[in-house]
Amino acid sequence: MNEVLDLFPTRLNISRHDDSVIVDEINHLVVCCEKEEPSFNFNAEQNDNINLFDEYRPILPVFLTWLTDAVNEYVGHEHWRFSESWLNIYTKNGSQPIHNHKDCQVSGCYYHQTVEEHGDLITHNPNSYINLDVWGCTWKTYPVKTYPQSAVMFPSFLMHSTENNMSDLPKISIGFNVALERGKQGGISGQWLGKHTLIHDKPYNMLDGKSYGQSE
Repeated sequence: MNEVLDLFPTRLNISRHDDSVIVDEINHLVVCCEKEEPSFNFNAEQNDNINLFDEYRPILPVFLTWLTDAVNEYVGHEHWRFSESWLNIYTKNGSQPIHNHKDCQVSGCYYHQTVEEHGDLITHNPNSYINLDVWGCTWKTYPVKTYPQSAVMFPSFLMHSTENNMSDLPKISIGFNVALERGKQGGISGQWLGKHTLIHDKPYNMLDGKSYGQSE
């Protein structure tokens, strides 16, 4: 019998809902944010230290309950917080250049208004040797389809970008970052990546005999 260890995974999670109340809440949010330009990211302009969820929490009760549950499932525990959140609006030809996120462990994007012409989320292979085209690692990017009423989550170190919006319809999404509470379950144990792989589901012994991956 062979045992497979899925080492160093880069797991993406896609959660979807069909709740019209959430759609109405986000529509209301968009109207509010468009009145206050600093609250949203227009065509990939830089806006730091925005936490939309704190500012507009009273008008997003159902959405934040749903998104919190989705993050809990991906992270594997409740010891975290939304450290940043912002509204993205991309008009025709708007896009996001390649980047990742700092001072957080999990990042994500909730897609509110998106169609096929808005393009894909492009993830970039984190293998630093990918440009050498060795060991069979020939793909450098991987497109992720985006759908309305869905959230995509991934480790914050993952470089990503978006394709150009080829539609006259604005692409509307909400970006967010998740910071884990240090000293709690998660972080170094890998649990923040989720409980999707064998190496995160049970401890194993390191060369010094100590157990790794077991919550204290």
